[in-house]
Amino acid sequence: TLKNGSGVMQVLGLVLAFGNYMNGGNRTRGQADGFGLDILPKLKDVKSSDNSRSLLSYIVSYYLRNFDEDAGKEQCIFPLPEPQDLFQASQLKFEDFQKDLRKMKKDLRVCETEAAKVYQLSLEEHLQPFKDSMEQFISQGK
Repeated sequence: TLKNGSGVMQVLGLVLAFGNYMNGGNRTRGQADGFGLDILPKLKDVKSSDNSRSLLSYIVSYYLRNFDEDAGKEQCIFPLPEPQDLFQASQLKFEDFQKDLRKMKKDLRVCETEAAKVYQLSLEEHLQPFKDSMEQFISQGK
């Protein structure tokens, strides 16, 4: 996953390493190390000296050769989400995200309270499968 996977960190590390190396001889920028996320879509536009491949394709092939044990197999998956998904995620305001998360937690507590009322007011033989489903839902929500 994006949050837990090492693949994303490895790919971004390659972008950083290759970018810093390529920028090493640039006197006008003064060896400016690092990059902003806005550079990621431009990786496909940086070409080799013979114009045969992009920096993006080089990074992908380097990653597959050196980091992906499943390279060349059917289960091989490049560890980055679609660029459009990254762009949409970057447009989110953290404050809005926190507000939505607080509302979801509050709604989950209300749901838990209402489910507990149903458990108390229902006969034992009528509780299933509702009780198991709700307990699983609430557990996943937490």
